[in-house]
Amino acid sequence: MTLEQIRQLAMIAVDQPNYETAGKWSKAWWTSLANKVQSLLAQQAGYYVKRYPVDIVANQQTSTLPSTLCYGILGVTLGNQSVIATGVPDLDEMYPGWRYQSDLPNQPGGDTLAVVSASASDTGEPTATVYGLDNTGAYATKTVELTGTTPVAVSLAGGLTWGEVSYVVLSEACVGAVALSRDADDAVICSIAIGDTTAGTAPTTATPRYYAIEGSSIVWYPMPDADASAWLRGGCTPTDLSGDSDVPQVLPAQFHYVLADGIAALAQGIDLSDQNLATRGNNYAQMWASGVNSLKAYINSQQFDREYSMGVDNSQYYGLYNQGRR
Repeated sequence: MTLEQIRQLAMIAVDQPNYETAGKWSKAWWTSLANKVQSLLAQQAGYYVKRYPVDIVANQQTSTLPSTLCYGILGVTLGNQSVIATGVPDLDEMYPGWRYQSDLPNQPGGDTLAVVSASASDTGEPTATVYGLDNTGAYATKTVELTGTTPVAVSLAGGLTWGEVSYVVLSEACVGAVALSRDADDAVICSIAIGDTTAGTAPTTATPRYYAIEGSSIVWYPMPDADASAWLRGGCTPTDLSGDSDVPQVLPAQFHYVLADGIAALAQGIDLSDQNLATRGNNYAQMWASGVNSLKAYINSQQFDREYSMGVDNSQYYGLYNQGRR
């Protein structure tokens, strides 16, 4: 069915056969309900599953989840190996200190930084590389050339500032001690003595073996030792319907009626996320619940393919993403 046919079914069901020009009962209003129901159906029945590429960055413990991931992660692979799903509390219990955190004092907290040597001889070479997080919480690194006793700004691109510094590395030992400080008050974050080349604690890195979901991020352990691309398999939010002739994406045609039932229920003020819909007095709420269950049964009877998986474990076990995500 097309979007217009689905809307008409829902409109007839609630005795509103004509569109209003604006606001409630308008075509735009019915379309917004249709898209909300389509998203809810994808979450509750799991009929649209897709493979997503996820960028892994060396020395960065988190990656951003795909914005169209709507209900669950069914598996993550890196190369030809599966990454094991777990939870943050389990990582805390199994691997205390698994989350890399700085042990340096006087963290910048949104300030800019400067690095300087105690000797005028340390000019050009060596260089100093600073590792940490920017003020948005994203991984950041910057390499600068020393200019002796003249402080050098350790600036990030795009107007970003430093949120945290975890590790500083010199390309070679310096003639003088080297200090990294906050600009605002010259508070020293770390100092590298003559003959040394590092300050702070270097992260322990390797190929990730575990992942956990934290908000809108996927967290890796161990911390990645190289840039890579992982593949995540999970529920996808269908593309919104807009034109009258648009057809629901991926949803089998014999289940398009479930959208109309859901729209009718929403139009009558029924919360479709209610887990007890089957026991509600509203006929269309019950029809929606029955349709979702029928679609699940159909899905579980189908074969998997590479892009659109039709068999979904919709449990709440470790590794599944927030089902309330829109």
